[in-house]
Amino acid sequence: MIDKDPSSFPAITYTWVACWGAISGGLAYLQKLKQNKKFDLRSFSIESALAAFVAILVFWGCEAGGANKLVEAITIGIAAHHSTRAIMILRNKVLGDEPK
Repeated sequence: MIDKDPSSFPAITYTWVACWGAISGGLAYLQKLKQNKKFDLRSFSIESALAAFVAILVFWGCEAGGANKLVEAITIGIAAHHSTRAIMILRNKVLGDEPK
């Protein structure tokens, strides 16, 4: 029997993971500003929220695999930072869409 499931973690853990992911996603968006030169609050919010969601999924994966807490934090940050890029690549491969 599994001793951990998603409902067994306290809310502070999810808050920490989501905030870490949102910060990573926000930093990824700010890096994109070098190319676009225009800040869009809507795009910033969407990228941060998406990164927070990806961070929670990666957290669950790391917990299921029994990863070290430091490795979890590093993996969550990196995955959240690259989340929107990965989704754009998948969209292009599956749907054949070109980025706008």
